[in-house]
Amino acid sequence: MSDSSSWRLRAQIALHRHGPVPLVVLALLLAGALAWAHALSRHTDQLGQKGMADVAVAVPRSSAPSLPAWTPPAQLNQRVRSLMQLAESQGLELGRVDYRWPDGESEAQASRLELGIPLRADYAAIKRFMAAVLLDSPAISIDQLTLRRDSANPGRMEAMLWLSIWQTGVMNGPATP
Repeated sequence: MSDSSSWRLRAQIALHRHGPVPLVVLALLLAGALAWAHALSRHTDQLGQKGMADVAVAVPRSSAPSLPAWTPPAQLNQRVRSLMQLAESQGLELGRVDYRWPDGESEAQASRLELGIPLRADYAAIKRFMAAVLLDSPAISIDQLTLRRDSANPGRMEAMLWLSIWQTGVMNGPATP
């Protein structure tokens, strides 16, 4: 048997076993892929005609927050104190704050101070505090939040919140606030 006749025989057996549904599905998938490829090529042509400069204007550079320049330890201490005052003003009970300068960032263009803050409050107060921190300073990131219900008071939560204060430039060693 030649290759074309064996292929035709296999197709006839498959059509007999499964009916025309798989063939129709395959045809629809192929038509959809071709339509998608055509739409994608038209879209890229339109972008090419419009010009990449017009596309870049859609997001102005001034709206993106920039990292503050290197902060002396005394100012960094004040920044951490203001975070703690914000937490207390939101009604959060604070534990002992852990400070950490991550290793391996001596060659980086940005550096950070990690803060581990144990908190006790209801969930809404913790959420309000995190929102206020992010609104107050775009150079602070929330790295991790661990929540656990307080066994003595089910309405309150025990939380461990890890924040990073980011800045450009490299800090020379830990000046713990």
